[in-house]
Amino acid sequence: MMLETLATKLTEFATRFVTTNRRRRKRLTGHLRNLRAEINEAIEHARTYEISAYKVPAYRCPTTAYDGTFTELLVEELDENEVVAIRGFYNAISQFNRCLDQAHNAVGSRTKQSEVARARVKARHVMERSHDVLAVVDARLRSV
Repeated sequence: MMLETLATKLTEFATRFVTTNRRRRKRLTGHLRNLRAEINEAIEHARTYEISAYKVPAYRCPTTAYDGTFTELLVEELDENEVVAIRGFYNAISQFNRCLDQAHNAVGSRTKQSEVARARVKARHVMERSHDVLAVVDARLRSV
């Protein structure tokens, strides 16, 4: 009787552990895929801005996936290099978006050209940082 109770408890524990781990992996995979899609969208916006004639586009690079999942990703024990890659990329996005806003606000003023030039530099920074952040996200997706 006691062995049956112990066996039942162990089975219940193992089932809960497996189920919880499966849910965690599924949630983490979803977050990483969402983050990867957002990164690719930001890269495309930056690339388009750098090569186009647009001076002040209406779009901005999205950050909702990062804003919503970065703290959850930190729980997954990212190492310092991974954190630096993710934060660096999103800092570049933030700077690019801010430059686009400043270029928009400078329409009709003498500073517009310098603001547009600054935004193009920031677009290049987004693309330069994209390789590291994509490597981190892809490595994490493979390990889940």
